[in-house]
Amino acid sequence: MRLTILGSGTNIHPTRAASGYLVRTDQTILLDFGPRTLSNLLKTGVNRHRITHILFSHYHADHFSDFITYFFDAMIFTKYQGGTRPPLTVIGPRGTKKFFRTLFATLPGFTEAPFAIHFKEVADRAFMIGKTKASTYPRGYASGLHSLRPC
Repeated sequence: MRLTILGSGTNIHPTRAASGYLVRTDQTILLDFGPRTLSNLLKTGVNRHRITHILFSHYHADHFSDFITYFFDAMIFTKYQGGTRPPLTVIGPRGTKKFFRTLFATLPGFTEAPFAIHFKEVADRAFMIGKTKASTYPRGYASGLHSLRPC
């Protein structure tokens, strides 16, 4: 496994991006997508349009907000610039499907992506992405909230 820390700060920090991790195994996976992590992803040279899985530990802004810009970029790339990308799987804790249905319905043009998008909710057990095993664990500061981590 090769891990690149894209950010480890919080929402607004003078020198660090918020939570975001690029995990490279047999798959290229993003874990969390906080503010300013997209800019750091671009600096890695990884083709952002080839990423097939994004995992969210939870949906606080410091773990999620750059996804909106990332997804908007993917829509522009595929709809108007002639680009193609593989299907995108978004994995998160309980409530992920409802969260994204609401988000996409609210943002103009997000409901009609020219590529497949799959949503997967996970909790209470490990799961595989290719040969990469990820597991969940309960969060101590919010009842019923589970987070994800690569194993």
